[in-house]
Amino acid sequence: MRQLLRPVCSVLLFLGLSTASHAQVGLIIAAARLGVAAATLANADMQYTCKGPGSYQLNSADWQPAPIVLTNGNLTAGKGKEAKQFGLDEVRQVVVRTDTFVVVRNVKFPGANAISAAPALGRRTWRHAQVELFNYYAAAGALPMLRFPDGKVLVLPLKPKDFRAAMLKLVGDQPRLAEQLRGNELEPEHTRLILDAYLRWKPTGFDTTASFANDQPGN
Repeated sequence: MRQLLRPVCSVLLFLGLSTASHAQVGLIIAAARLGVAAATLANADMQYTCKGPGSYQLNSADWQPAPIVLTNGNLTAGKGKEAKQFGLDEVRQVVVRTDTFVVVRNVKFPGANAISAAPALGRRTWRHAQVELFNYYAAAGALPMLRFPDGKVLVLPLKPKDFRAAMLKLVGDQPRLAEQLRGNELEPEHTRLILDAYLRWKPTGFDTTASFANDQPGN
């Protein structure tokens, strides 16, 4: 893995630095060439489905066991005449077999200028007191999604150049991480390693100011 894990802080960071605005422009141009708006790449994949035995928790409610069918649009709990369907705005968490899904809000998507208050579904892949890591299943694929203790959520781009620019804003004060990102050594699949290395160096957590700068609440 290109010597990603040297003791404690062995993961480095940065790209030659394309600014956030340059990253957005690059994404928009690439999307335009495909005839697709950049925002579409972060749209939820409405074909995504996870089903199996599990349990669910509605807002301000207890856990309920049930056969589960979960999509980016709704939750169906139970089978046949006993089945109940809920919109994501009614759901807090869902467990399907060994996977935990969480409904989040206050989401900053790649290329967006505003934070979205609409509910979004994420499959949790890692949890720390200072950040949770999810997969957000979008039209572009499984995007890394971070939720911080203040409830704000950041979805990271899949394009390596844009990913590194976004991560620089978050962990660029860690010299080794900054160096590896600048050297184009880190990509979206290394997100967990980057977060873990940073929190070993700075257990108090992240300064997310730059990641959410100038953002306004959206719809």
